Amino acid sequence: MIFVIAILVGLIGWRVENWIMGLVGFAVIAAATAEFWLGTTFRVNDVGAEAKTGFSSTKIEWANVVRVVTADQGIKLSPLAETSRTSPFRGVFLRYGAYTAEELMAVIRPYCGDDVRFLDERTN
Repeated sequence: MIFVIAILVGLIGWRVENWIMGLVGFAVIAAATAEFWLGTTFRVNDVGAEAKTGFSSTKIEWANVVRVVTADQGIKLSPLAETSRTSPFRGVFLRYGAYTAEELMAVIRPYCGDDVRFLDERTN
């Protein structure tokens, strides 16, 4: 459905004889929804954690993880000690996918230092 809307925006731009704006509209919608149609791959190793969607890659080294937040859809590895307005844009969010919160936490916990805070913000 999102891809159809992106194509529709491109066609509208072409129809009003401004193909550049149509192309820009298509690109903006496609980029904003890339996680949905491209999917995200995650990698956790002894260096750090990485989430990759298309050309976008978000990484964090274990030495920089200060806070681990368990949420309803995944686990956030944050370099910030406290929640702030920049929190959503900092760190790496690992979605559960086929794993439960406990299984993913069992993978992450051995890499975290003794000074890392673990928070549970699940609503259930």
